[in-house]
Amino acid sequence: MEKDRARRYETANGLAMDLKRHLTHEPVVARPPSTAYRFQKAWRRNRVPVTAGVAVAAALIVCLSVSVWQTTLALKAMGEAEQARLAEQKQKVAFKEEAERARRAEERENQLRFEAQRQERNARMMAYAADMNLAQQILAQSNVGWTMTLLNRTGLHPTRKTCVDGNGATSGTYAEMTCSTDFPCNATACWV
Repeated sequence: MEKDRARRYETANGLAMDLKRHLTHEPVVARPPSTAYRFQKAWRRNRVPVTAGVAVAAALIVCLSVSVWQTTLALKAMGEAEQARLAEQKQKVAFKEEAERARRAEERENQLRFEAQRQERNARMMAYAADMNLAQQILAQSNVGWTMTLLNRTGLHPTRKTCVDGNGATSGTYAEMTCSTDFPCNATACWV
């Protein structure tokens, strides 16, 4: 029994009413009404609506959780796809740059090769001209043996009709030889 008289039942009728409240799942007077106690009593009085509300709230929480999880996965997949697209784009740009560098290098190599061939052709022409001048000087001194040696070195023989083209190679006759700016036709280049 409660020591405080204010907390005791005043009459037996008060006890009976408290028992009736207990059986109808209402808060009793003998106990201090805590929030959990009131909620428990309300749930017992209204089981179906409270259970339905709790079920709907739980379903909403589960749906919201799944939705957030799926959104997170979708955003992650979109981020990865974007990174893959950027990496592919970067790789394409790098490939194009590499192809352009290779094309420029090949172009430069072709220019250098052409320049080297042109310089070699000019050097052969200069050597040929020097040999012909020397052969003419030696022939003027009546040294036929040395003249023949020089002519053999250039590939020209006085016994056959031969011309030297723009590359310094012997080919055809003077009449067949085409003149160009690199190698102008002149009678000293051909033998009859």
